[in-house]
Amino acid sequence: MARKQTSSSRRQRTVSRRGFFRQSLGTGVAVSLDALLPATSVVPAATNPQSIRGGINIRVASPAGPPPLWAPVETSVPFPRGGLRSPETLAVVGPDGKPVLAQMRSGLNWPDGTIRWLVVVFEASAGPGNYTLGPGRSPAAPLLVAEEPGRIVASSGEVAITVSTAGGWLECIAAPGSDGRLAAVVARKADLVLTRHDGVTFHASLAGESGRVYIEERGPVRARLRLEGECRAANGQKLFNYIIRWTVYHGRPEVFASVTWINTTDQLSEQVRDIRMAFPFDFQPRRLVIGCETGVYDGPFLKDYPTYILQDDYNQYWAMMHNPDGRVQNLSSGGCNGERCPGWLYASNNERCLGIWVPNF
Repeated sequence: MARKQTSSSRRQRTVSRRGFFRQSLGTGVAVSLDALLPATSVVPAATNPQSIRGGINIRVASPAGPPPLWAPVETSVPFPRGGLRSPETLAVVGPDGKPVLAQMRSGLNWPDGTIRWLVVVFEASAGPGNYTLGPGRSPAAPLLVAEEPGRIVASSGEVAITVSTAGGWLECIAAPGSDGRLAAVVARKADLVLTRHDGVTFHASLAGESGRVYIEERGPVRARLRLEGECRAANGQKLFNYIIRWTVYHGRPEVFASVTWINTTDQLSEQVRDIRMAFPFDFQPRRLVIGCETGVYDGPFLKDYPTYILQDDYNQYWAMMHNPDGRVQNLSSGGCNGERCPGWLYASNNERCLGIWVPNF
């Protein structure tokens, strides 16, 4: 999301990652695994019920801007008790004086039911600058969520995620192909996998009747689905509950995923060997591109050579390949190792692309 940049290198990294993705994809999606989608704009508090009439200034910094390459803005605005009961009569106006696509909801209420924190998400159509929250009407736009028999689809126009209402789990991530039709990039079920210290694995995809899906936001700027359930082994044994939120933004090819684990066992702690999220892609890649601290590994995708990015400790990572003969080797002699992993990779061919980005990996 739009945020203030602290260095030119960070700006270059953000643009190059998105730029590479756009240049590489035919049908493609990018999945971001993130613990938090931060608010990015700082606004002054509304100090009295009348202050909204004059407008509240929202200063927007780069890389905010229109889709698909730039980021929407999301922030929260404080209001005094009794100051605002509903956001329905509010709009966000750009530097050019035109209202922009926006959605708003209460994030927290006062005891009297009025809004204490107003959550605002909008398209910074005019790019960085000063935007105004005040009385008005937002442009009409379709919602990003559609409920169909047996499933829920959240679509940004550039990417669509489909969740089954039976068991509440992700069925498909798709994107428009060259003919404009949606084509699956991840079509077999993605999964959250826990491996306990004794080697037993527990899967969110085995949640069964405990799996639930909720629509937290419908759009038109942001759509968010919340999936909840129990991680279970093949024999029905349970270990931890999960909450995963899938989020898409209007006109953008990224899907954001945040994961929460809840220890529901009788133990104060549990020993877990491995936690991972699996994305079984539904195409045969030709290229594998991995971000490295000192450069980029860009090579052919070898079908029978499983590739792993491993975070061995807080300050070191390795990119390794398992050869069919059992040998384990680095993808490059030192070139793919470093003190900090950017946490992104792309698997692509001439028609499809799947990108994974893990912030603060």
